[in-house]
Amino acid sequence: MKQMILRFCLSAVLYWVVATFAGQLMEIPARIANVAVFIPPILGLMWGLPAAVGVYIGGLMSLPAIDNFFLTADDLVGRIMYFVWGLWAFLATYLPFFLWHKILIPEDKKIFSLSVYTLKKLLIILGITFAVTSTFRAVLALPLDLTILTGWLGAGKMAMRVTYLLASFLSDFFITIFLDLPIFFLLVSHNYPFQQPPKSSYVQDDKHSEETHHAWLIAIIFYLLFPIGIIYLEKYQIYGMNNLATWLRFIIECLTVIDAYLIMMLYFMLRYRRSIMIEVVFLVSQTVFLSATVLGWGSSIAMGDLVNAHTKDSLRAMSAICRERLYRTFFCVRQAVNGMELQALNSLESYDRLANDAAYRADYLNRMKRDFSSIVTEIDGSVSYYYRLIPEIEGTKGGFSMQREDARWEGALSPFVVREPVDLAPFSPDDAKNVGWYYIPYRSKCATWIEPYIDPVTKFYVISYVAPLFVEGKFIGVIGMDIDFNFIIQELRRMSIYDYGYVYIMNRNDLVLYHRDQEQGTQFQSNEDFQEMEIYLANGMWLGIATPLSKVHDARNGMLMNLIAAIIFVAMLISAVSISLASKAIKPLAGMTEAARRIASGDLNVKISYESGNELGILVRSIREMAEKLETYVYRDKLTGLRNAAAYMSKAKELNTQAKLIPDLAYGVIVFDVNFLKKVNDNYGHEAGNELLKHAAKVIRQVFTKSPAYRVGGDEFTAVLEQEDYENRKELLRLFDDKIALESFEIAGETIHVSVARGLAEYEPGMEFASVAKVADVAMYNHKSAIKALYGEEVR
Repeated sequence: MKQMILRFCLSAVLYWVVATFAGQLMEIPARIANVAVFIPPILGLMWGLPAAVGVYIGGLMSLPAIDNFFLTADDLVGRIMYFVWGLWAFLATYLPFFLWHKILIPEDKKIFSLSVYTLKKLLIILGITFAVTSTFRAVLALPLDLTILTGWLGAGKMAMRVTYLLASFLSDFFITIFLDLPIFFLLVSHNYPFQQPPKSSYVQDDKHSEETHHAWLIAIIFYLLFPIGIIYLEKYQIYGMNNLATWLRFIIECLTVIDAYLIMMLYFMLRYRRSIMIEVVFLVSQTVFLSATVLGWGSSIAMGDLVNAHTKDSLRAMSAICRERLYRTFFCVRQAVNGMELQALNSLESYDRLANDAAYRADYLNRMKRDFSSIVTEIDGSVSYYYRLIPEIEGTKGGFSMQREDARWEGALSPFVVREPVDLAPFSPDDAKNVGWYYIPYRSKCATWIEPYIDPVTKFYVISYVAPLFVEGKFIGVIGMDIDFNFIIQELRRMSIYDYGYVYIMNRNDLVLYHRDQEQGTQFQSNEDFQEMEIYLANGMWLGIATPLSKVHDARNGMLMNLIAAIIFVAMLISAVSISLASKAIKPLAGMTEAARRIASGDLNVKISYESGNELGILVRSIREMAEKLETYVYRDKLTGLRNAAAYMSKAKELNTQAKLIPDLAYGVIVFDVNFLKKVNDNYGHEAGNELLKHAAKVIRQVFTKSPAYRVGGDEFTAVLEQEDYENRKELLRLFDDKIALESFEIAGETIHVSVARGLAEYEPGMEFASVAKVADVAMYNHKSAIKALYGEEVR
């Protein structure tokens, strides 16, 4: 019980810490892309149900909703959904534990062995687990979560939920594959006692593996380098890794290829872990991977610099285009005011007549009003124009002021109508907001742009260009034009700066005149999520453009991700090619290795089918010749050419071993004994006796062509029948009797007939080889007794 409580507490704390830290590191919504998702499956496999409950509690503690849990006592649905949302963590923990003991792969004899089947089993379990949890999350997805993914697979609630499911599955599955594989294989390779399900019929294999497997080392290397690589990419190369779209693209495009490469390398290291081929493949692939990584790193830096330079050039070009669009308006206004200034001065006779002749002054102002109207009527954005005389000539409202009937800038422009001039009397000369348009040009003695202000009469927010008029060195007034600042804003809003970009205007003191997100008149604040660039306008203002860094770096991100995926794909491709080439090149070595193993075990009957003139071919022929000579010297009877007693004992040991491993093992033993050998030796000499043995061995070899035959004593022979010979044992025994009856040879002018007694015994489960041979020996003596009765004499 204490152990279960400890595992519960550790699971809850571990998942809460990792999920909280990951949530601070990555700003992706946790319900869409949970970076801590690799924790539940491995804890479930290690500790079972206590870990599942602990992760559920840790998941609840890490959910953002816990902050407002006690503040929403009246929100019953919200409270219920809070607990329901944590269920996915429980499922992600318990399902791997449950499925691991339910999904059995027949070839996997040890259910927790480090093998290809374990790898296959783990991948299947993780796929099923995250298909279930992603479906669960997609069903419960909130509208806000769905909105984040809008547009990926089209509109519509169903399409959005499918998108949500796919995004969750891809993120969870590939992160877990990458981070859990090394942990899992490390535990398995060290015989970790995984949690067993209640009432399990499966027995944990506690025996240590005969070999120490280090296949998980490659995964550990990737596991350590992956966070470093992510930090490097986020900080220096790929912008917006904490952005959902960029993160999912990285998951799909890069981490998928990395996972495939990792799985492939683990598969071949497990499949061929005792072969020199995997060493060749690993060396080649890692060399290629390292070289490609170095080249890719250098290429990514150069490409990043190139894209940054291109982006800056593009922003400058956009700035110039935006400035030109506004410049046309400002240029037209400036030209119009300058033209009005020249017209006003050229039409005036003298200062004295303007100041002293009221009729002349009235006629002069009417002519200026008419002439100016023809100049400014078609200028977009012009909301008013005026010619104001100094108070000493015609009072504080002297001159005229014209204003458009309606400040609309689509379609035909409205005409100008007379408005009452602004009275200068109530305002101080230092009041720049209300009468700066009059006094600033007078003081500067040149045409001046006036920063945006609210016209005290029309209440329009305008920007003015005003020129002072001097006649005979005397100041007589100002002439100017107002531009509706809303028209400028309208023009700014029409300018497209990538997607979600915008333009803004500041004055020379960095005060906001127009900004999409900042209030007018406030100090300008840069936005770190946007790349901003300012350019000076001719009227003393600054035009700025801002575009999201995510959009600016889209091209670079895409190229970098493609480059990363291509590097790993090339490493995978070269690994696969090297595996194919290595398997062909090393195949003779595998045959020679097996031959050497059999020779070392005493089996000298080896065959290696490889012919070549290279070094391997010479080595194969040498091993083959060596095996033949060793067999002749060690396991061959020199007289008959059959195998000898030593080979017979080796075969007996081999069959006894097979009997323990192969339940349906079948073989038979025939014991032979040559008759009348003593009589031939006594009457014709030992040379004749040897000839008798040779002819007996010849017939045994001719009949039992697919079975090993042995000379185990002076006149005793044995044959072990297997496979096809065993199936046809009775027919072969009759054939032997027929052939041996016809076998004879001549010596000293006499014909000697060959006679052999034989006995057959069949293996039955549980029998030792010696027992089978003993039964055959008894049958042979029974046959010898029958021959003795037939001839009426001893047949020794």
